[in-house]
Amino acid sequence: MDWIAVFLLVGHYSLLIALCVFGAHRFITTYHARRLYQSPDGHPQFVDLPLVTVHLPLFNEQFVAQRLIDAIAQLDYPTHLLQIQVLDDSTDSTTELIAQRVAHYRRQGLPIEHIHRSDRRGYKAGALNDAMVSTRGEFIAVFDADFVPSPDWLMKVVHHFSNPKIGMVQTQWDYLNRKDSLLTRLQGIMLDAHFGVEQAARYASGAFFNFNGTAGMWRRTAIEDAGGWQADTITEDLDLSYRAQLVGWQFVYLRNVRCLSELPANMNAFKNQQRRWSKGGVEVMLKLLARIWRVKLPEPSTSSVPSRRRAWSIKLEASLHLASNLTHLLILIDSVVFLIPAVVLRQNILPYPPIWVDFILFTFGGLSHLYFYLSAQGVLGRPVWRQLWLVPLLMATSIGLSRSNGSGVFEALRRQKSPFVRTPKIGTTGTFADSDIEPSEAPSKATEAVSYLRQFTLSGEAVEVLLGLCYVLTTIWCVQNQVYLALPFMALFAIGFLYAGTASLRERLASSFSSA
Repeated sequence: MDWIAVFLLVGHYSLLIALCVFGAHRFITTYHARRLYQSPDGHPQFVDLPLVTVHLPLFNEQFVAQRLIDAIAQLDYPTHLLQIQVLDDSTDSTTELIAQRVAHYRRQGLPIEHIHRSDRRGYKAGALNDAMVSTRGEFIAVFDADFVPSPDWLMKVVHHFSNPKIGMVQTQWDYLNRKDSLLTRLQGIMLDAHFGVEQAARYASGAFFNFNGTAGMWRRTAIEDAGGWQADTITEDLDLSYRAQLVGWQFVYLRNVRCLSELPANMNAFKNQQRRWSKGGVEVMLKLLARIWRVKLPEPSTSSVPSRRRAWSIKLEASLHLASNLTHLLILIDSVVFLIPAVVLRQNILPYPPIWVDFILFTFGGLSHLYFYLSAQGVLGRPVWRQLWLVPLLMATSIGLSRSNGSGVFEALRRQKSPFVRTPKIGTTGTFADSDIEPSEAPSKATEAVSYLRQFTLSGEAVEVLLGLCYVLTTIWCVQNQVYLALPFMALFAIGFLYAGTASLRERLASSFSSA
């Protein structure tokens, strides 16, 4: 029993220390975002505007395809310098809807093309790569199906490429349906932290940062120099970003240019998105980490990068960035194997280290999240105190997602490949008003994604609910045994796993009843 207890305690504290390393990194990142970021407003401008191609990769997006095409048609850019390509891999009525909308705008003189592939070879990366053959633009903007750029988006972005060293410009996301539900509010805060802190901090400090797959623009030469779009990971955007920066291209992040988009409207869609991002991030880590440390990085130019970092510092930041998704697996292992036994054993069998050691470590990790999320609200000009009560719920939800995200990370570490599963979009209020789709055909927010997410099996949801119930019992045990310092953390785990599991089950049951 002593050896088992020692194993459980050592395992628990080893994982906590590893998580604290990532927590410390989050503190540093937030500091950089708050203190160093400056919007690059003083850039030169093109005398003669360049030819720009807009790529719209779509797959079975019947509820949002028209909204996207209509938004792109309103871009304020000379039509003789614009090429729009709708890259359509759809297998449903989306193809017909796209064809009708493209024909409508072609009759008005808009240079828009409909490129339909009969297979999904390479998924999104394959569609983007195949389109390069017919792409005429020197610069390529990419928008996913759920994005709605403003008419002035291109003009705000394109002039940053007047610096010949700039290979990509990424803009911030904003959200059409942020206030629709508790889940979308939580997602808004989470993504605000990524764009308001992580992207801003990496750009401001001269570190590598990534294209987010949409609402950004590339220099065609940068894509080609980096080896083009590749489909050997499911996060082709992150992969291309690092390969381009490793060969010397510099990126710009514009926190003051926003592009509206749609957040996943239910738990299963959200899980699908987060799992894909987590798994893909680890796939890119395995693919490029050794190369990052082997390559000799070119010296950054102060004319395009706000501050200079040494090569080893850039490489360390890149390593922590790519490895950050491992935290999902660490949390899952600790919550399933070590955490509950460690709390109980230390209280009843091994009194040392005392419970306050857990409290310090958990608090350090928790405060890093609190500082991270609330700082993002501050730098983006949102009311911080109005969001304060949501941050613990977001932390709990992140814990609840560790089952699905952690399994994705484990698959990546095993180099187990999986297909690219799109995140379903349902359209927002008013989406169907000007569409050929009748509102009655629109799926409910509780059911639309389920048919696309068969990989999230009942057993996985049951594990989440079971873990939540275990942490409810542990919370009760902590009250009975006066282990009060552990209470808030046990409650977070209970709420997170129960929320993730019951929400998924509720959506699956709703889908079953609606199709019966």
